[in-house]
Amino acid sequence: MAVPVAPLSNLLVDFLNQGENETICEQSLDYQPQPPGQYIHMLDGRVPRSVRDMN
Repeated sequence: MAVPVAPLSNLLVDFLNQGENETICEQSLDYQPQPPGQYIHMLDGRVPRSVRDMN
């Protein structure tokens, strides 16, 4: 079994500090779904729409 060198929390901080990763992650919070059949964003498919929000 392989054990990561850095904890996941440190890896997440490093990921968000690279380039525009944080901006791209924040853009997903403002996402508005497109009408069926229009695919302009990676979240416009069936799978992301079927994931239920916990709120």
